[in-house]
This record gives sequence, structure tokens and C-alpha cells, in this order.
Amino acid sequence: MARARNIKPGFFKNEDLAECSPWARLCFAGLWTLADREGRLEDRAKRIKGELFAYDTVDVEPLLQELSRFRFIVRYEVGGQRFIQVSKFNEHQTPHYSEKKSDIPPPQFQESGGHEASPDSKKTPGKGAASRGGRNPLNPDSLNPDSPNPSKAGADAPAVDGGADDPEPPDREPVDPDRPALTLVSPEPPGLPDCPHQELIALYAKHLPQLRQPMRWDGERAEAMRSRWRECSKPTAFGDGYRTKAEGLEFWDRFFAYVAATPKLAEGIRTREGGQERIWKPSLDWLVQRANFTKVIEGAYAT
Repeated sequence: MARARNIKPGFFKNEDLAECSPWARLCFAGLWTLADREGRLEDRAKRIKGELFAYDTVDVEPLLQELSRFRFIVRYEVGGQRFIQVSKFNEHQTPHYSEKKSDIPPPQFQESGGHEASPDSKKTPGKGAASRGGRNPLNPDSLNPDSPNPSKAGADAPAVDGGADDPEPPDREPVDPDRPALTLVSPEPPGLPDCPHQELIALYAKHLPQLRQPMRWDGERAEAMRSRWRECSKPTAFGDGYRTKAEGLEFWDRFFAYVAATPKLAEGIRTREGGQERIWKPSLDWLVQRANFTKVIEGAYAT
């Protein structure tokens, strides 16, 4: 079953992908829609041809060989069955939470190779979205607005004492009543320690004591923070990311300092509901939600 996937502008300017034929490039994008939530699918050229090129007279096997040669895909065999792993799939795709887990075994080695990289990915650290039209909040470190693929439980997230539940902020994404109570998040990359929840909460309290402090930190709140911890560790156009706990804490210290220096976030936004005016202020829960986090790092609240 084909699935909806993301495509970024950098796809069309990737110099490595440009070495492939136009048919291979189209096939590569098509493979994303056939792959499961881990970027894997059966290596069956005739079936892939029927799914992607039903109205074209093109042979898919040479296209798969071409993509494999340039390391955009990994072709492998397990138990006599052949499979394909799309390289770096989880760095560029955000599968829907309702997609079932992959039942295809992974390749028995570290995947590497081509990916849908942006031509800006080798920019000087510190150049990013803010320098293209707003403030650069976290020079020179990295922020990646793409969300990782959910797959690991976070029951070990700590609970903390503090204020009351967070108010409903403006522009908050609607809650899906059918969504599971706990979204699962994949393990951190090799070498990156697990999200230090307590220490990040302490940094938030240090820079933003005037904002609502969380009473508990578990469930979806903890999973959202763990997701952002993972994403921000990855190199992007914003910088080189981080690989150690100390580097990560330094990055998040600067992030919360940036929030504290942004009036609309630190002092609040005046809103009117039912004819009454009130001041909305963000919470830690709000800040670590993917859509809100992206707005903050892009300077959406800078003025």
C-alpha cells in the first residue's frame, strides 16, 4: 500500500542524486511511498514497476542497481528473501503515528550513503533560517525541525514537582481523540545519551522562572522532549549538532536563554476570548511540541 511522504526542495539540487538518471531519481522518490515506517520494502522489481510505472515501458531493475551503486538504497537478503532499505529514511520522513511497525528485518550492518540533503547542508555553522530573514537563535548549533520516527517507549521519564497543568495556547494543534495516550519514540543514535529530562527542566526553570512550571513530566510531554533532544543532535544547515550530554545541555541552555530574550514568549501575548482579554504565555510542554519548537527557532515570535 502506497503512503504519503515528504519531499524537500533539496531533493532537486542534490549533487549525488544528479549523477543518477532521471528515471532513477523518480524511482527513488517513489520508493519512499512504498516503504514501511522504517524505510524498508521487498526487493521485487516487477512489483515496484507495477506500483510506480504502471503506464511506462521502463525496466526497474537497472534503476534499483543505479540507486544502490550510489548508496541511496541498500539491497540485502535475510532468510532467502530480498529487501530494500532506503538510506537515511528516518532523517527525512515523518511517518504517521498510526502506521504499523515494520515486519521486515533490518540489514545486518550500518547503512550509509546518499540522502535527500539540502544544498545548504555544508554552510558555515550558524547560517540558517534566522539569517535568511530573522534572528539566528542558536548560532552555531543545529536545530532540525523534522520529527523522527516514533518507536521507543519513554516510561523512564521522571516526574517533577511544580505548578499546575499548562493552559491551552493559541495555534495549538488539535488533539486527535483516537491518538494513543503515549507516543513512542525511537532510540537515540549511537553515542548520544538518553534525554536528561531533569536537567533540561532545570535549565528551563533557570531562564524562565516566570513561566508555568510543570507539575509532572511523563507521557507525551516526556516523549516530545526526547524527540526534540534527538532531532537537535543531528547536523543541519544550522550547525553541527551535538553528540555528548554536555554539548546537548549547552545547546539547550542557549535555547532557553533565547526564549527568555524573546518578549512575545517571555512576557506573553495578549489574546481575546469571549470578549475578555488575557495574556497567554508558553509552557515547557508547549515549547517542546514539534510545530511550536519549529516556529520558535525560525523566529516566528521574534517581533
